[in-house]
Amino acid sequence: KAAEAFVDRLAQDGIGFLSNPTMSDEARKGEFRKLLNRNFDLNTIGRFTLGKHWKSLTDAQRKEYQSSFRNMIVDVYSRRFSEYQGQKLEVRGSRPEGKADVLVKSVLVPKSGPEVAVDWRVRNSGGQYKVVDVIVEGVSMAVT
Repeated sequence: KAAEAFVDRLAQDGIGFLSNPTMSDEARKGEFRKLLNRNFDLNTIGRFTLGKHWKSLTDAQRKEYQSSFRNMIVDVYSRRFSEYQGQKLEVRGSRPEGKADVLVKSVLVPKSGPEVAVDWRVRNSGGQYKVVDVIVEGVSMAVT
């Protein structure tokens, strides 16, 4: 249940800045960057995304790649902030996934129209949960 509470808090934090009408786009982008850094294991996601090519990079190239990857994630997703229309995220359970992860099941509930399934793969690292993948309607964000 701790993984479910983590995802619920994460969603509420995100909805908080997305639904704040007085916040500028630049301020939202800053809050999003903080939310990502605090709650997502971007190093693991970045390594996974690069796949087998990770091993062929020097330490300097890995560092530059990880920095560029973080900036790309912020830029790509912050452009979508205007699409927020008051949707709510409801956590609907969880199950162990492999040896180290928990898959938290949730749905994005729009004001009208069908719900969207959003699953969060989270990993307890150093006593706190971090997101290592988000699966929307069965499609892994790390894979895509």
